[in-house]
Amino acid sequence: MDLAFLVPNALCFGTAVTLIALPGDLLATRLFSTDMTVGLSLYLLQAVALLATAHRFDRRSARLLDPLQHEPAEANATAMPVQQIGGFR
Repeated sequence: MDLAFLVPNALCFGTAVTLIALPGDLLATRLFSTDMTVGLSLYLLQAVALLATAHRFDRRSARLLDPLQHEPAEANATAMPVQQIGGFR
């Protein structure tokens, strides 16, 4: 498991759980006299972190698992067809 994808989501989730467990109603506190609460902003931040890490994971897995999608890293290296790598025929 890669920590670059786990840590941002775990921090947002841990913060939300911690604020829920604390006495008082911290999540209902309004920000800057608007209708936006701390809880809503925290949950929006958690959703953005989830979408950002999912996008990064998708780009990284496509780069690592699809050798024909990108040029070889070395000048003299050649990309092998999927059939030779062990993919489906």
